[in-house]
Amino acid sequence: MSRTRIELQSNDNIANEKIIQEILTSNNYKQVVKSDETYWKCGLGILTAPKCIKYTFQDDKIIMEAWVKNFGIKESDLSGAFGFVPKDSCKKVLNEIATKINTQS
Repeated sequence: MSRTRIELQSNDNIANEKIIQEILTSNNYKQVVKSDETYWKCGLGILTAPKCIKYTFQDDKIIMEAWVKNFGIKESDLSGAFGFVPKDSCKKVLNEIATKINTQS
């Protein structure tokens, strides 16, 4: 698995989870449970690679992982030029989440 990973500080996990879910929902991400993993996915992979974001809480941190699925199968982190349109879109959502959470702290 190749995923982009960021960590954010969390002073209030409940409030921050609400922020994350509101941003993901407003950006057309849907919650998915697959292979015992829960994450949020946007897109079906017909015209562009599906974008995926997963978040978990560990003590006072939010661990966020993001990736796109190439051809609906292989995971690719958000670096590199291949698939830059969905990668850029996914980065914008991550940045929106980080900005909102950092301003709440």
